[in-house]
Amino acid sequence: MHADLDSTVDEKDQPPAARPLPQRASLAVLPALFLGAFANALLAPFMGYFIVEGKGLAPWWLSVYSAVAITVSIAVNRYIGRRIDHGTRLYRWLLLGQAAYAIAVALLIYSPPAALLIGLVGIFQGIANTATTTMYSFGRLMLDGTQDRAKINSKLRVITSLAWMLAPPLTFSLASWNTGITVFQVAAGVAIGWILVGRLVLPTTFRSPPAKAVAAADGGASSFGMLQRTAVCFFFALAHVLCSTSLPLYYTRELDLAPYAAGLSFGVKCAVEVAAILLAPWLVKKVGTNCGLFISALFAFAAFSQFLNASSLTGVLLGACLEGMFYGTFAAVAMTYVQEMSPTRVGRATSAYMNSLFLGGMVGILTLGAVATAYDFRAVIFGALIAMATGSAILLADTLSGARQENRVRPLNR
Repeated sequence: MHADLDSTVDEKDQPPAARPLPQRASLAVLPALFLGAFANALLAPFMGYFIVEGKGLAPWWLSVYSAVAITVSIAVNRYIGRRIDHGTRLYRWLLLGQAAYAIAVALLIYSPPAALLIGLVGIFQGIANTATTTMYSFGRLMLDGTQDRAKINSKLRVITSLAWMLAPPLTFSLASWNTGITVFQVAAGVAIGWILVGRLVLPTTFRSPPAKAVAAADGGASSFGMLQRTAVCFFFALAHVLCSTSLPLYYTRELDLAPYAAGLSFGVKCAVEVAAILLAPWLVKKVGTNCGLFISALFAFAAFSQFLNASSLTGVLLGACLEGMFYGTFAAVAMTYVQEMSPTRVGRATSAYMNSLFLGGMVGILTLGAVATAYDFRAVIFGALIAMATGSAILLADTLSGARQENRVRPLNR
């Protein structure tokens, strides 16, 4: 009998990794990813409103909740990434995230006191967040060999964006009825559907490549290079969070626009974002991931500048279009950009990419509150410009170091 997949065994005893499946079979990950992203998008944007309005807690409780959830996500993501790279059945880690999500929703329906809400729900929601990383790894490994990696990542990201287009409006429509309980009941139903669909359509025995095969193929990716690339993603994500989360209040308080402007702007941004994600594989093929991220940065600078200079709904919607091009291009290209540094260690690269987004989100939320309290929401958008400039500088350094390394290697190959 085979030893347990996650135990340390000799290479000859290690069960072989599953080969990439035929494209039609491997696309089964997409409905499971959609339901998982939809489930996450039902809760993530709503928790701040629920904590402050539904539970009547001070806003700083939201920062504590976010810190707990994201810290747990980062720690568990790193562990799961290592297990994936050492050879394991991916479905077991997806099931862990699904179970954690179901428990978190059950606790929210029970409506626990503040300490339990911040502690237990934050912990379980943090574990649930890792399901996205697992499904990205699932999709990448299942589709690998059927099409190029940029197309794989683009498909995974566009499914995620579609879920985020649909779920938040539904959440706040349901919340208008009774401040949360209906949202959590619907989330419980989605969780059940997510678990059932995952069990029915995903190959539960699909394995990631075992550790020794991975190490030999990868040749040991540069830790500094990985850190550099995740730092780029962190600052790009930070810039996005600072801008996007400040816009609703920026519109109403500082531009005196009607409340519906925020919803309309968000819808336009999401629609353009999906189009940008679909164009990303072509862009990567033409110019590469580094140049693709530079193009994303140019859209970001244009979007933030447009928001700062807008004075009407038309100006805001133009900024939303530019923001959609920025984040859609970044979202589709960045995962490939990080995975290039460790092409065969998919778990490590994907968890590093997702952790950079989680950390950027947490720092962004904390920074938003501090800057908006001390100054205003316009200053927060200036902060997004600074974060984007920092990320672009690191991206430039990474690009130049890669060019120098290529120039050193080229004469040896002649």
